[in-house]
Amino acid sequence: RSDLERKQIAQEGIFEALLVKNGKILEGMTSNFFYVKKQSVFTAQEDILLGITRQTVIDVARGRGVEVNYEALRRDQIAAIDEAFITSSSRGIVPLIQIEEVTIGQGRPGPITKELSAAYDQYVMEKAEKIYPDE
Repeated sequence: RSDLERKQIAQEGIFEALLVKNGKILEGMTSNFFYVKKQSVFTAQEDILLGITRQTVIDVARGRGVEVNYEALRRDQIAAIDEAFITSSSRGIVPLIQIEEVTIGQGRPGPITKELSAAYDQYVMEKAEKIYPDE
């Protein structure tokens, strides 16, 4: 995660580098990684940073009746997933439409990702403190 690595990634037009260990995608350099398969959401549980945004997305998903499982995605399974997204406190939920050379799903954000993104945004707006409370 050096500055040199980040510069190289940016120069190549890559949005986010995904970190892989033992053939499993764990997380992004500055984000947590999720994928969707058969209407269920999956994310790694071990060897990652357990971010607040990650936990909020898990809570929001479960609150909407979406099953969440803790299982890292193997690189050789990328073509079999329906959707993928990353999360971070500064970006919220960001859909992924391609990993390496593989197009994810239909090549556009999927329904679960869209639903969770809207629900997460609503949660943030409800919980956010007003900067100017008197307005």
